[in-house]
Amino acid sequence: MSPFLNIPLHRLKTTRRRRVVWVSLILLLTLGVSSWIGTRLWQGRDTVSSFAPDGTMVLLRFAPTQNLWSDILRDFGEIRLTRNKPLTLKNLSPFLGKELAIFLLSDGTVATVVRSNQKPFPEKELKIYGVVVQRVKKNIYLLSESPLTLPVHPQKVPLNLSALLPETVGTLSIHLPEKLVRGRIQKKSAGYEAVLSGFSEETSSSNFLQALPPLTNAAVSFSPGPTPFFPFFSALKPFIPAENTAFSSFQKALEYSGGAVYLFQEEPLSSLFLIQERLEPSFAAALLQTMAVSFSPIHRPLFLPDGSAAEELITDSSFQPIEQTEKEEEITLRLPSEKGPAILLTAASTIFGTPQTLSIFQDKTKKMHSCLSKPSVFLKPEAFRNFLSSPEKILRKSLWFEGFEHFSSLETENIGKKRKIFFCK
Repeated sequence: MSPFLNIPLHRLKTTRRRRVVWVSLILLLTLGVSSWIGTRLWQGRDTVSSFAPDGTMVLLRFAPTQNLWSDILRDFGEIRLTRNKPLTLKNLSPFLGKELAIFLLSDGTVATVVRSNQKPFPEKELKIYGVVVQRVKKNIYLLSESPLTLPVHPQKVPLNLSALLPETVGTLSIHLPEKLVRGRIQKKSAGYEAVLSGFSEETSSSNFLQALPPLTNAAVSFSPGPTPFFPFFSALKPFIPAENTAFSSFQKALEYSGGAVYLFQEEPLSSLFLIQERLEPSFAAALLQTMAVSFSPIHRPLFLPDGSAAEELITDSSFQPIEQTEKEEEITLRLPSEKGPAILLTAASTIFGTPQTLSIFQDKTKKMHSCLSKPSVFLKPEAFRNFLSSPEKILRKSLWFEGFEHFSSLETENIGKKRKIFFCK
C-alpha cells in the first residue's frame, strides 16, 4: 500500500475559482441594480414642488421617462398659460423633457414651473405673449399670468421612491386647510390614476354616487357632516329652485343626512339634490309650496299717494296648488308648471328638482360611462368649461378646466383615508 493519500488537489482550486466567479457576478449585478436605482431616483427627483406659489390649491407634477413626454403633451398640452393669450403647454414642447409642474391657484389662474436644460430659454418670446417669467433657480423657470410670491421657507419634498415604479409619470398634490396630501400619478390604459394618502378622516365606503344618470354634467356625493365641497356649494345658487328660501335648507339637510348634488346638460342648466332621508309627505308638500311662491307670484296693481301706479307682487304659499302622484313606494309632488320645482320621495331619500330632472334621474335604462366603479365626484371637463363660460357666469373666469377637454371625465373615489383620482379618457 502506498504511504501517500490520493487526494485530487486540482478540485479545490476549481471550487475556489467558481466561488470567485459567483461573487464577481453578484457584485456586478448589485452594482448594476444600484446604478439603475440611483439613476432613476436622480432623474425622477422632485426639484419643482417646493416652488409652489402662494395660493396653490392643486399641483400636477410630471417627470416621466423620455418616451412618455409625447403622451403627457398630448393629454395635458392644451392647458393655457394665460387667460388672454392662446399660449399652451404644447408651445413649450421644445423646452420640456426634464420636469414640469402645473399649479392651479385659488384665483382661478394657472402657474407652471419648467426644469429645462435647453438653452437659451425663450424668456423674451414668452413675455411678448404676456407671460411673466421668474427664474427661481438655475434652469428652473416659473411661468405665470402675473408676478407671484414664492414661499419664504420652501417645504422640503421627500425622496420620490415612486419613480422606481414603471407606470409612474409624476405626482399629484392637494393643499388642504390643515395639511398637504400627495400621491403618485400612474399612466393607465384608460387614463391617469393618482391615489392620495394622508387624509385625516376616514370616509364611509357607502359615500359614492348611487346613480349616474344620462346627461350628467357634474355630480358630487356628500357624507353627513361638513365637507370641503361646501365652500364651493354657493356657486350653485342660481340653479336651485327658489334659492332664497330653500338654499340653506338644502345645505343643512346635506350636512345632517348626506346625499348628492347633480348638474345636468339641459338648457338652461339645471340641478337636482338628493338627501339621504325620506321626508314626511306633508312636510315635503309644505316645503314645495314655500319654494313655489317665487315661480308664480300674484300680480296686483298698486296706486301710490302721488298718483303714480306700480305693480305689487304677492307671494302666498296658500295659493300654490300641489299635484301628488304615487307609484309603489314613490311619491311625486309637483306644481302644475313644467318649470317649477318638484319633489320625489323614495323609500330612503328625498330628491329635489324639476319634472325634467326627476325624469332624467329615474331613467334606469341608461347611465354615464365612468372609469371608477364607485365615484364620489364625477365631472365632465368640456361641459363644465362651457358651463363656466355661459352667460350666467356663476364662477369667475377660470383656467382650471381649460385644457382638460381631452378627458371624458374627472372622477374621485373614497377608499378609507385615501382618495383615488382618475383622469378618464
